[in-house]
Amino acid sequence: TLLTRRGCVSFFLPTLRLLLRLCHTRSPALDSDKHRTRNHISYLVVITVEATNPTLMPIKKLFRKDRLSGINALFDRYKDSDADEIGPVGVMKMCDELEINPLDINMLIFAWVLRAHAPCRFSREEWTSGLQGLEVGSGEELKAKIASLGKLIEDEVDFRNFYVFAFAYNKDPDQKSLPLDTAKALWGLILEGRFEHLALWLEFLETKTHSIPKDTYVLLLEFVYSINSDFTNYDENSAWPVMIDEFVEFAHERMSK
Repeated sequence: TLLTRRGCVSFFLPTLRLLLRLCHTRSPALDSDKHRTRNHISYLVVITVEATNPTLMPIKKLFRKDRLSGINALFDRYKDSDADEIGPVGVMKMCDELEINPLDINMLIFAWVLRAHAPCRFSREEWTSGLQGLEVGSGEELKAKIASLGKLIEDEVDFRNFYVFAFAYNKDPDQKSLPLDTAKALWGLILEGRFEHLALWLEFLETKTHSIPKDTYVLLLEFVYSINSDFTNYDENSAWPVMIDEFVEFAHERMSK
């Protein structure tokens, strides 16, 4: 009952506060194993208290700082030898050690979560703030977290944000468009299972040679969400990009055979 739960909480909180004080007190005599145990207890205590006492919420942030040494250690393990960033070589090393497919969509979601600005590159700031937000402080935690990132784009709004990020992330900073091959690879990765005519779209792109501007890239997703699978509600007089008009014609020809 609610009364019983309140009674348990009121009895338990003073004990938890005492545990928190004890767990946060460091003794020079503590060996590393005991210190790790004490930190682990502290984190469990905070998770337990958080839902019942909002006044202790800032303490969770305090204990997240305990992960900082692990986050920095991971960064230093994978960063370039001549720069304070993780580059392509470090990303491949991380994927190899953690048994992660570098071409999996979860790695692109990982870059989105870290708000990375360039493909296969993570600054120390991006890495640190991103892993703190993910509550990751070790290789095993990172491996498990990356494997679960797909759930972050299940919501349509989140997926749209991720989709637009992928364009800017993979675009050359000096260009306004995506190279055609890059766009094809992205669509094949991102729209798999979401676009019924993806294979037909990729086949259609084989007839094209020019780069993909942002409006075409963005409006393709709108097309995916709004147009029927048989294209019966497609209005060629609407403001669709020319490439999408041409695709509908291409699809009608293929589907009529």
